[in-house]
Amino acid sequence: MKTFLLTNDDGMDAPGLKALEEAVSPLGRLVVLAPAHPQSGISHRVSIWETVDVIQEGENRYRVFGTPADCVRIGLREIVPEADYVLSGINIGANLGYDIYLSGTVAAAREAAFQGKPAMALSQYIAADCKPDWNAARETLQVLLPEFLAMQVKSLEYFNINLPQASGTPGNTPQWESGWPETTPYDTCIRVDDQRYAYTADMHARPRPAGCDVDVCFSGKVSFTRLRI
Repeated sequence: MKTFLLTNDDGMDAPGLKALEEAVSPLGRLVVLAPAHPQSGISHRVSIWETVDVIQEGENRYRVFGTPADCVRIGLREIVPEADYVLSGINIGANLGYDIYLSGTVAAAREAAFQGKPAMALSQYIAADCKPDWNAARETLQVLLPEFLAMQVKSLEYFNINLPQASGTPGNTPQWESGWPETTPYDTCIRVDDQRYAYTADMHARPRPAGCDVDVCFSGKVSFTRLRI
């Protein structure tokens, strides 16, 4: 039986983490180390100059007062070093192309790769004026995860998976397709006033060259990307 370390960047109480747990539970033993609070957009930050509180909240569940990368470091070094695989997600919102460098979800999988463990980040794209369908996400992963987990993961390699917006058709599991990450920034810096600036972006109008992960996911397929450190 495989042992999975599960984490995310939306926090211990996020619905995407619950959906991931439900999808993975038939495949093995789960140990959850998730941030105490949302950590979206924190990238690969780690807690170097301060201690990290870890509170056990039941069997194999730990609330970590740190970052997603902290969760993986502490998990693999102290709590579940025997983990066979690290799964991070399911993130609320896509992590495609340029986002992979900003995402705490992807950073957790990257940290696992640094630690010599196979890992994948999993995210749910939310189309304009839509809501995430966690039941559909769970059902999709229940079908596809065994296939993804059976794939060979090379040293310092990890996977990035993005689920498309649910079609609304029961039992209609999207096909998956490999896509290369589109790394063109799509956000814009604006000046709010004399002292303040802000970033704004239209996720749904971002560049999507044919064959890239953005185009695959926006076209209604599961985007699968191999990333390497």
